[in-house]
Amino acid sequence: MSSRLLRSVVSVQSLRPALRIAARPAAVQVAWQKPVFTTAIRCYAKKAKDSKKKSNVESKAVREEEEEDFVRQFNEKDIQGRYESSINSLKEHFSSLRIGRANPSLLDNVRIRIENANFSIKDVAQVTVRDPQTLLVTVHDSDYTSAVDKGIREAGLNLNPIIDNKMIRVPIPKPSKESRDKMAKLISTTGEQTKLKVRSIRQDGMKQLKHDSKHQSADEIKKLEKIASVQNMTDNMTIAKSPAASRNHTLSTLAFSQDMDGFYMLFTRYLDEKAKGTKIDWEKIQSPSNEQIVSYADIPISSSTSDLTKLAVLKLNGGLGTTMGCVGPKSAIEVRDNMTFLDLSVRQIEYLNKKHDVSVPFILMNSFNTDDDTKRIVQKYATHNIDIITFNQSRHPRIKKETLLPVPRTPDSPIEQWYPPGHGDLYESLYNSGLLDQLLSQGKEYLFVSNVDNLGATVDLNILHHMIESGSEFLMEVTDKTKADIKGGTLIDYNGQIRLLEIAQVPDEHVEDFKSIKKFKIFNTNNLWIDLKATKRIMDEEALDLEIIINHKTTDHGEKVIQLETAVGSGIKHFKQAHGINVPRTRFLPVKSTSDLFLVTSNLYSLIHGELIINSKRMFNNVPLIKLGEDFKKVQAFLQRFKSIPHILELDHLTVTGDVTFGNNVELRGTVIIVANHGERIDIPSGSILENKVVSGNLRILDH
Repeated sequence: MSSRLLRSVVSVQSLRPALRIAARPAAVQVAWQKPVFTTAIRCYAKKAKDSKKKSNVESKAVREEEEEDFVRQFNEKDIQGRYESSINSLKEHFSSLRIGRANPSLLDNVRIRIENANFSIKDVAQVTVRDPQTLLVTVHDSDYTSAVDKGIREAGLNLNPIIDNKMIRVPIPKPSKESRDKMAKLISTTGEQTKLKVRSIRQDGMKQLKHDSKHQSADEIKKLEKIASVQNMTDNMTIAKSPAASRNHTLSTLAFSQDMDGFYMLFTRYLDEKAKGTKIDWEKIQSPSNEQIVSYADIPISSSTSDLTKLAVLKLNGGLGTTMGCVGPKSAIEVRDNMTFLDLSVRQIEYLNKKHDVSVPFILMNSFNTDDDTKRIVQKYATHNIDIITFNQSRHPRIKKETLLPVPRTPDSPIEQWYPPGHGDLYESLYNSGLLDQLLSQGKEYLFVSNVDNLGATVDLNILHHMIESGSEFLMEVTDKTKADIKGGTLIDYNGQIRLLEIAQVPDEHVEDFKSIKKFKIFNTNNLWIDLKATKRIMDEEALDLEIIINHKTTDHGEKVIQLETAVGSGIKHFKQAHGINVPRTRFLPVKSTSDLFLVTSNLYSLIHGELIINSKRMFNNVPLIKLGEDFKKVQAFLQRFKSIPHILELDHLTVTGDVTFGNNVELRGTVIIVANHGERIDIPSGSILENKVVSGNLRILDH
């Protein structure tokens, strides 16, 4: 369904029927997977007292006569067939709606008249998608081209095909307001009718079960009811109430409708790909060409500050700090000199504006997990020379893995039943929020996007100028892969087009190939430069089609769910002149763990105007590899184990596991491995110098 269609469909009720029907085939399989029961009927007679023996004998005879006449009414296959028929009918109805986006199913009901006989379009032609707004009909026999053209025109779909030899192009016009309103009403009505049909099937099944229960043992009928799951079928088809009816809902009706619209599009694509078994063809993957990835060293040096007037900076701020043992947004974690990620980012932009006398806005894309806290935190920057803008990305319902049904039942369901659908949601959220239009109206043409925890992602005039001069609509910063980056997404050439390949898209048999540093030498830093005018064009055309990343999760209650997510970098394939830039490793300095925190708080870096600069005394270009064990995983525990962060200018590799603490002014050089076994403790004394050492056992320094 068009992402613009549901702006007129305020009620989520019109969305839910389509959502439900798409998921039901899998749910039916689960509910009906056990064998059909036999029809053998057992009769249980009570012991008769002598005084009532005659009466009981007569009753028994009557029961036996009824037993002979009894025919089981509940037919599992019949109920299943009726149910699936209703679901499939609704499914076909929704797939045939013209929603302003090319879909081959739109022509399924077109009839072609040839020599006094009617044929379906599938009998005489193949229908494919040429682009998001055009269907391509390839006629098997050119003699029938005119007949196919006529059939499409007379099908009542308001389509005007264009004949091109044996091919027919069918432009799909965008729905008018009148057609959208009509379609919304039709969707709601049809969904309600299907719900009533399913409810009727459920009632028939329950009546049949009730009839059969008179001739079955209690245990057997309970088992039968459990297998049938008739009640569950109706429960799972319940349509969530409209957000308009939820007066206390914290989000606006329009925003919620847009979120559900985006989820619907993602979910139906997922089902389609799952049914088709769509996978990337590994044989078509090629290494990017020199034109597709440019070396940072080869782009011109620029000192032009006028380019900055066209720039806005956006940080992806949807994540929490839970993996590091912190509460609230990850951006609120202190990382250096009592300053948080947000503090450092604000200082960078503030210095940039002051130095070049410009006004580069600083934008935060929050999630529902971080929005409230972030809005409160940024108030402290009110007196700073910086324009801070926040907006919220979408929220999508988690999906039950077994049934493919949404976990939440209403818009007000608990927050843990929802999830932010990955940073690929940036495009839709930027567009739907109106912020994209706002930035363009202010003369902003380029957006620099990065993760809020990447301390190396700073505004680079050389890259910005290269983007403008090259006419590129999308630049992705990549850097050389190390063993620590083997799971990171990489740029590839796929059918002559540059694309982002994530590990989640890789077939299982090629995962090890993907991790190979020899074949895939670079990875995505998620530092992206995006043309805002091009983004507007793509969103207006509804041409965005990002690869789906399936994220498997287990809830606190042990329920297995899936989250459908997208990556912002996968949008690269939609932009003109898009390419990667192989940048120095210094532009990728993420803090994902306390091992990373150890690096950025050490003397390896100096802090200048909010930017971390590698110490000039470091003799090597690379940074040390740090591996801290579970005892260091949480920030609070990490801080307690260091009286001060060791000096590491000459360090190559550090591994620490177990109960280990460090004193003041410790210096580490070369490769250092410290292992405290279970039940043991190691205290590294203040002033110690460890060079190419392995420390193990039990070493404690006690106060005298």
